[in-house]
Amino acid sequence: MSRRRKALTIAGFGYLQQAFGVAVNFYLVRFLLVHIGQSNYGLWLAASALLSYASMADLGTFNVLPWLFAEAEGRKSDDEIRQVLSHALLFCTGAGFLYLIVAALSWKLFPFALRLESSDRGILLGPLCALALLTAIGFPLRVFSTVITGIQDVFFSGFWGLVQILLNAGLIIGFVRAGRGLYGLALAAVIPYLIQAAASLIRIRLTRPELLQKWSGFEWAKMRSILSSGLGAWLGAFGWQLSFASDSVVVAWLGQRALVPVLSVTAKLAFAGMQFGWVLPDSTLVGLAELSGAARERVKAIVMTILRLHLILAGGVAIVVLAVNPALVSKWLGPTLFGGHLLSALIAIGVLFLSFSHGVLATASVTGNRLRIGVISLVGGLVYVVVAVTLGKLWGLVGVASATIFVEATILIPFGLSTLSAASGIRPAEIVSQAIFPWATRFVPIAAIAAAVGMIPTRINILWIATVGGLVGLIYLWSLKPIYREIEFGPRTIRYLTMFKLR
Repeated sequence: MSRRRKALTIAGFGYLQQAFGVAVNFYLVRFLLVHIGQSNYGLWLAASALLSYASMADLGTFNVLPWLFAEAEGRKSDDEIRQVLSHALLFCTGAGFLYLIVAALSWKLFPFALRLESSDRGILLGPLCALALLTAIGFPLRVFSTVITGIQDVFFSGFWGLVQILLNAGLIIGFVRAGRGLYGLALAAVIPYLIQAAASLIRIRLTRPELLQKWSGFEWAKMRSILSSGLGAWLGAFGWQLSFASDSVVVAWLGQRALVPVLSVTAKLAFAGMQFGWVLPDSTLVGLAELSGAARERVKAIVMTILRLHLILAGGVAIVVLAVNPALVSKWLGPTLFGGHLLSALIAIGVLFLSFSHGVLATASVTGNRLRIGVISLVGGLVYVVVAVTLGKLWGLVGVASATIFVEATILIPFGLSTLSAASGIRPAEIVSQAIFPWATRFVPIAAIAAAVGMIPTRINILWIATVGGLVGLIYLWSLKPIYREIEFGPRTIRYLTMFKLR
């Protein structure tokens, strides 16, 4: 199977997963608000976000292992895959124990960081312990899932991605209805990952048994190579946790725990759509890693394609959010859980900056200096926390949303472009003139129309709003016809674009 077909297969499964995920999440939010209450739901969102920092105990290895396996696969070296696999298993076993230690120590921070009462600590302690213990057990098992991703066993990984979503939803509903409350959320968060990891081990045993045989002994040089690759990803993941996954923690620390669900619900469509938009460009990253190990002269064209796709897809998500989000949230859960038009618009703009930044940082990390990208991401995350707390005190949720845009625009994108230029040979001026400017001139006027649609009073039928929003989105896609001609699509995709008069 060609790299393009593998990427499209990964993207196809990714879109199915996102579609299932969005539908399931929209149902589960309402279900959980009814069955465990807004306060407890906000408490769990903030607490689980804070505990997620302990997962950084893997030191970035889970982020880079698929790329390392892909590079070895591109060089047709089973010996190299075996070396990486054996050393990764050894390290991740130790990292699981480290995770438990960090999780236990972080519990001491919870009362201060989340402004917890003694009753809150009693509610959280048991579920968080269950979540931490199962997560630690899964550390070495997750290595096998990264092997499946790296060798691009696309149908297996895609199928299990769908199973994971459905299993998670089923477990949440079953446990909560059985009265398990937050314990149910904890167990449902981890069990699907453990099952997928075990299935990945069985799959490797059946299809690539040679990868589980004749492992070489421990070599410090190989372990150091994995850790040095992971360090940049670790710093980047830590920065990402700070800048993207800390919103609920910041709001809780500001003493507004009841507003955590408001921010989460108002941003739900935007962030679900953002993840949906990342599927296609991100599906090429493993192939890009493989390509960089075999034919670096093609890297420049692929990177430019990835950045264009991020802009196109993020722009579509932002337009839909501007047009539909106010009515959707108000009709879905009630106007009291909608954070306002300004907050919704800032979140939509944040999707644009987050998506383009993600494209820049991810491609730069795959093709070049992962450590520098990690440092940039970490600095951005630290600055975000300071800015979010400062602006949050002044403007509430609007200030927290504004902090994301500020950090992306002033730190992550400029320094990321500089690093990408050194890694791929693409100058920032080329990206601005060939990717950003042609897209922005078409996006801005249509986004203004979408924002006007979103201001229509929410008492109007939501189906009417959705129809108008969909039409605005179609106009946006049609307006980008000249940009599609610059993207290296495969023959089949070109035929479809031509059929729908988009190329």
